Amino acid sequence: MTVARGPSDADTLRGNRILSSKLYFDVPPNKVPVIYSESYNIAFLGIEKLHPFDSSKWGRICQFLMQDGVLDKIRIV
Repeated sequence: MTVARGPSDADTLRGNRILSSKLYFDVPPNKVPVIYSESYNIAFLGIEKLHPFDSSKWGRICQFLMQDGVLDKIRIV
């Protein structure tokens, strides 16, 4: 027979830390939970085009989503 236990002190402390953190916040119902910033695009005088890593892919993905009507700019968090 198992006995149901409530949350331990460590679980409660962890939960309180998460709730008090500024890393987590409620997303309003009228927003799509997409977090994007133009600072994610890395550019340095065109030199980034010589590197195999696509340094502006997130900006292009965001543009494609907006062009296809999947994402509206005012709904980006």
